Amino acid sequence: MAAAPEYHPAPVPSYEVFNDNHVVEMGSSQICPDGWRRYGDSCYYVEMEKLDYNRAEQRCSAKGATMLAADTLEEWLKSADSRNWLVKSSTSASNGWSSASKCAAYYNVDLVASNYVYFYPCSNLYYSICKKSLGSPLL
Repeated sequence: MAAAPEYHPAPVPSYEVFNDNHVVEMGSSQICPDGWRRYGDSCYYVEMEKLDYNRAEQRCSAKGATMLAADTLEEWLKSADSRNWLVKSSTSASNGWSSASKCAAYYNVDLVASNYVYFYPCSNLYYSICKKSLGSPLL
């Protein structure tokens, strides 16, 4: 008597819902890991423990990510919920950042006009946000 063939279930597709009437199938490289939030082509992880700047960078690095250096104001506003560490996107003074300052924290409040960037000592404790591109390897 022949052995029964092994059962191999078909992979279950993942879906992203854009609104009630629009569902798009996503490949596995387009899915953020558990606990991460997707925005655009990136995944974001909000660290819920307050850390100093250097420790926050280390935590992101251990996750295969970097600390948030927002490319656009919209990206920044979507990812930050309160006061968070952030990384200067460049050391060039021409972009508005002071090249002498390393540590900056962003304070996001309900009114867009009331959002501020402050430079603080790197030893202060704040939340942080890690960012990585979709499809980056998990660590």
